[in-house]
Amino acid sequence: MDCYIYYKSLVSNSAQICVEIGKIDALLRQQLLPTPKLQQFKEAKKQEITWMEIYANIDNDFIGQLNNVVNQTSLLNIITSDRHVELFENVDIRLQTSA
Repeated sequence: MDCYIYYKSLVSNSAQICVEIGKIDALLRQQLLPTPKLQQFKEAKKQEITWMEIYANIDNDFIGQLNNVVNQTSLLNIITSDRHVELFENVDIRLQTSA
């Protein structure tokens, strides 16, 4: 299963977002947990960025562990929206039958 988490911040907070994600990365590494891949989408007409954290191959306990780590940072203080969490399960297409 993979986890996708997206949220918004002001463009002016971009550097601080990266610092806080770096802290999350370090804390997750200490616990031998999956670490984030970070992506961004700049909205030209707004002064906001949509951020996406991607965590690959997570287990069922990961979201609780991640929330504990995030709460040790200032990330929630600098984003301008909720953190939306989406979980996607892997599908082995070789095991799927033909229609």
